[in-house]
Amino acid sequence: MREELLAAVWARLGRLAETGDPSVVMEPQALVDAQRLAALLRTADKSGDSDVTAWYALGWFHWNRCSALPPGVNHTDLMAAVAAFVPCFIDGAKGLPEGVLPFVAGHAAPHAVELFQRAMRSTDPDVLSAAVHLWERVVSATPPGFPQRPVYQSYVGGALRMRFDRAGDRTDLDEAIVVVRDALRAFPADDPERMKCLSLLGDALRVRFTRAGDRADLDEAVDHLRATVKAIPADHPDRATYLSNLGIALVPRFPQTGDRADLDEAAHSLRSAVEAAPDNHPDRATYLSNLGAVLRTRFGRFGDQVDLDQAITVEREAADAVPTDHPSRPLYLSNLGVALMERFERTGDRADLDESVHSLQRALSPIFLGS
Repeated sequence: MREELLAAVWARLGRLAETGDPSVVMEPQALVDAQRLAALLRTADKSGDSDVTAWYALGWFHWNRCSALPPGVNHTDLMAAVAAFVPCFIDGAKGLPEGVLPFVAGHAAPHAVELFQRAMRSTDPDVLSAAVHLWERVVSATPPGFPQRPVYQSYVGGALRMRFDRAGDRTDLDEAIVVVRDALRAFPADDPERMKCLSLLGDALRVRFTRAGDRADLDEAVDHLRATVKAIPADHPDRATYLSNLGIALVPRFPQTGDRADLDEAAHSLRSAVEAAPDNHPDRATYLSNLGAVLRTRFGRFGDQVDLDQAITVEREAADAVPTDHPSRPLYLSNLGVALMERFERTGDRADLDESVHSLQRALSPIFLGS
């Protein structure tokens, strides 16, 4: 049945191409056949047996009907054409009608979101590359001025940044910065999605600084991350992440400037990130460890014992906040052991030395894990 209906649709499209007469797709029976075929295809899609070629034919059938009908009367066929072209667009089909592309891209965006989320959970590089390519096609099909375009661009940037993190190709990082910077210019100032874009751009620039050492990247990163923290509400669920990103960006600027204010602001931002993260936050231990590292750096530079004492407290809390088999626990224990050794060297307190040795043993040997 599906093959017969599809053959009838193709035949009508062929006659339309030959004669230029749209009446062949306007006949009542033509619409009945197309609707029956669409119902069969939707059933097949639910079982995972999608027929992109058939959807392509239906898309052009309804698009030709839409083009032949006057505005205000053609909405049903327009929506039917969009729905039919979406699986074709996702599959990478070319040659779709320009007039419908922005709407098709908009309807494909939820699938692109799902694919991006799947890529976050997957180690398969092909899944991530598919997400990058689909989002790039969504952006390409969405003209400037469409309200959702900067959101789509930020997804491209996020996917490119993720691929850089996994594969290390500097081109991905550079492209992510370009596309996210362009998205940022298009976002309205009061759009809540703008904060995510600010943070994404700032963090990408920070990472590029660590690779290339361009101070301008680091300064711009700090500016964007400060703006993110300033704009975010106190009860925003991502506030801890944005505060942490700012603190991490400020740390490497201190050696560049020698300005203690950068180190102080880094410590304040990271402490605020810890305070904003609930006890069950998946990254709380990381925030604690990063705060401890900054406090130890400040102690090493300026010698304030309070910083070292606080560093030990938060490093101990970081190690205690994760399970014994957590992959980062050896690092947290090692940081704690080093901080305790530094305090022993200053105070001579044997208890610090004993705890330092115990922490380092647990960090280095599986025998001590869980003890």
